[in-house]
Amino acid sequence: MARYASLIKATAGRYFLPGAEHEDVVQEGWIGFWNAIQHFDDRRHGYFSGFAKLCVSRQIVSAVVRATRAKHQILNSAWSLDQPGRDANNDGSWLDSLPGNHEPSPELFVTDQETSFQLIQTLKNELTPLERLVFDARRRGKSYDEISRTVKRPRKTIDNALQRIRRKLKKTRKGI
Repeated sequence: MARYASLIKATAGRYFLPGAEHEDVVQEGWIGFWNAIQHFDDRRHGYFSGFAKLCVSRQIVSAVVRATRAKHQILNSAWSLDQPGRDANNDGSWLDSLPGNHEPSPELFVTDQETSFQLIQTLKNELTPLERLVFDARRRGKSYDEISRTVKRPRKTIDNALQRIRRKLKKTRKGI
């Protein structure tokens, strides 16, 4: 990685990413470099350095194109809440001027946890064994494909189970 750091920084220096800092552009370059490492095949691509340069450039250009799309225009022209406040006398940021404490109270936190626990326990009583396996795996962040391999069922079966779980969850929420 140290060998290619200058290539990535030099390539990133030629581009501007609206709404981002220079380090974000460099990070996109590192993502392109990682893709080059994963997909390099010396039988097809010749020298790694040329392939890496191409992957880094393409990744950065793709990021710039994504960021400059019309749908992102409002974000690119928005201002940060961390900027200095409305007038010259205000030393704080816009965020500091917003009223209220945004952190939940400890009581509310505990109440929410208890309600969530009760909802999950009630829901689990309504689920079939397969749905329970799928539900637990999905709560642990597993993808459809990972769950499919784990329970040795087709991806469509996993999708159907998740749809049933969602319907049962809506019904359970109404009851609690």
